[in-house]
Amino acid sequence: MKKLIVLMLAAFGMSYAVKAQNVAINTDGTTADNSAILDVKSTDKGVLVPRMTQAQRNAIANPAKGLLIYQIDNGEGYYVNRGTPASPLWQSVSRPPHYVGELYGGGVVFWVDATGEHGLIVAMTDQSPTQVWSNIDNTAIGSTAQSDWNGQANATATIGQVGHTSSAAKLCDDYTNPNYGTGIFTDWYLPSFTELTSLWQNLYSVQKALESDGNPATTAIFKGAYWCSTERDASTSWMIIFNSGGVGFNPKFFENRVRSIRAF
Repeated sequence: MKKLIVLMLAAFGMSYAVKAQNVAINTDGTTADNSAILDVKSTDKGVLVPRMTQAQRNAIANPAKGLLIYQIDNGEGYYVNRGTPASPLWQSVSRPPHYVGELYGGGVVFWVDATGEHGLIVAMTDQSPTQVWSNIDNTAIGSTAQSDWNGQANATATIGQVGHTSSAAKLCDDYTNPNYGTGIFTDWYLPSFTELTSLWQNLYSVQKALESDGNPATTAIFKGAYWCSTERDASTSWMIIFNSGGVGFNPKFFENRVRSIRAF
């Protein structure tokens, strides 16, 4: 088989050299670098990895961790398996990671995780300038609505409260964004205390994106108080003031601004 490879490479004017299991493929006869099992050199040709559809990729049996393919549909680009043969995790390596201030997913990205593949997006307009936290006052929802980080769980608990008819959480849950050029989405929710804090901490990039997108229908974050989905106690809930970053709480019947977020 090795003789056949040598003949094929010779036919194409390529050099093939083997040195202690190191393989070099080039046109100048140089040996492979000692650190490389395969050393390919060319100034006018590239290397092609297997090209396939997403379905064909997913049908690969027990793909090795680090296996690389080029996907030709559904997010075309290079993908590498970062999981295990038994539990593949195909992730794109050909597009840049998401970043704070990016117009994406119906809004503006304001937080991303370590992979750059997942994060949080804030809506491009307020859903209300004057909305009560909930129509139900002096009744504690409890721990299911008091998470500092899980705004979606807080919102679900608030909306599910017996006697609930209106709230800041429901306003976000009912929201479907117009298409500002990055898609239409329905999975918006009222941010938790720390989610809204993250928005404040990255306000520079978010405001810059909102004020530079060239769309008069979108609006910057208002310098005022916004509701969190995190309940404080039976009669009050947390809010953050966006002209100073101040933290406070108001009675649930008090009216604050509301802006939705979503996760990706």
